[in-house]
Amino acid sequence: MPTTAELLAALPADEPQAQPCHVEELEQIFHSLANRPVPTGSLRRFCSLGGLSAKLSMAYLAYWIRSWYQPSEARQKDLFETHLRSAINTLETMGYLRGAVAKLGQLMTCFPDAMPEGFVDMLSNLHFQAPPMHYALIREQLLSELGDPKDIFDEFDETAIAAASIGQVHRAQLKKGQQVAVKIQYPGIARTIRSDLRNLKTTMRPFLINRDWQAIEQLFDEVRTGLEFETDYEHEAHNLHNCGRLFADDEDIVVPQVYESFSTRRVLTMSFVEGLTFEEFLATNPSQPERDHYGRLIWKAVSRIYSNRMLYTDAHPGNFLFMEDGQLGFVDFGNVRYFNDEEWQYHLDGVKAREGSKENHIAFCKRSLMMKDEDAKKHPEMLNLVVEGFDLYNEPLLYEGAFDYGDPEYLQRMSEWLARGAKQQWVKQEPVNLFSHRLNFQIPTLLFQLKSRVNVAQLIRDESES
Repeated sequence: MPTTAELLAALPADEPQAQPCHVEELEQIFHSLANRPVPTGSLRRFCSLGGLSAKLSMAYLAYWIRSWYQPSEARQKDLFETHLRSAINTLETMGYLRGAVAKLGQLMTCFPDAMPEGFVDMLSNLHFQAPPMHYALIREQLLSELGDPKDIFDEFDETAIAAASIGQVHRAQLKKGQQVAVKIQYPGIARTIRSDLRNLKTTMRPFLINRDWQAIEQLFDEVRTGLEFETDYEHEAHNLHNCGRLFADDEDIVVPQVYESFSTRRVLTMSFVEGLTFEEFLATNPSQPERDHYGRLIWKAVSRIYSNRMLYTDAHPGNFLFMEDGQLGFVDFGNVRYFNDEEWQYHLDGVKAREGSKENHIAFCKRSLMMKDEDAKKHPEMLNLVVEGFDLYNEPLLYEGAFDYGDPEYLQRMSEWLARGAKQQWVKQEPVNLFSHRLNFQIPTLLFQLKSRVNVAQLIRDESES
């Protein structure tokens, strides 16, 4: 019979057991992914996710068994290394699959308290520093959409300056001298999103026999529509025009200009905006006034779009640039949702409820959940939870003075509330809530990382007056 030491030696040992993760390893992963086209088949993508699930399960099972025989200090070190290795494996798989799967990875970073240490920092690469695809793999996309780059651009940098889940950005110069950013969609990415959505809907089949199946399908359709819009760069150009005019006279916020002659459904050419990325800005160790200034501009940008019957639903770090003169570059508009008359009235009623009595809060939350009176009696815990969340989301808006988003207590309360909400059985709600909730959590997460203090109530009053 083998000894305990021999059994432990036979367990799968993650590489970090011997040495920590180095930057070189991530560079090797990114280099490998750059030369791999996006898999488009449903089965292949489904198997890739299944392989990741099995790999993560084995890693944590091995850690769990090893922990029986380890002292406390070694156990903590082993757990951290297991988290780190799992995060690297997750980043590699999501970077390979891109599309909706990478979008999920971006969304996961909005829940830092719900994820193991190391995961958030690793998956944050999917926002703005995702592994770009080698130019040779996307050159055909550019050729088929615009023609030979030599005929269009004086200069074209074949090395991507930014990459995300749907496409990547290259710097170029037009024949007339304008500096531009050329956003090129990954080949086949729209098809991969359709494959991912088919796989997701297959896994949802058991829920469709639920009495609330129609509400589930409505939420699914909301997600599907949003993702499909993101793969349509003509739609994003339309969003850029609509949102750009809102900041045309604003010296603080810069929105890129679209060059329509050099833009198509899969290629988007915009004026180049020079600035630091989110991580680069934080690395400068900005002062508190600088943090507050940019936090206010982010709130101002999102608020102004909202006040014009649009919802900016992708407020993640990769969509903002911090410019030298104190301006904020606002550069990605693939995910903007337009309110119809009924939805806009619903949101206006929410504003009235926010400023009204507790009874107004309860009435609006019942409407938000599409609850009838008998439903409220059967599910009082769900109604109370949503009323609590309604008050929590609106807390910074009703706070007089600079609300300190850098205080982790507020974000922690939001995370705990979301965790309790996930355990509830109620699924019916207004479909537009899906992206509203997303934004309502993204902004505090972003400003927490910035450690900003923002007088939101005053900002909203100023925007209303202007």
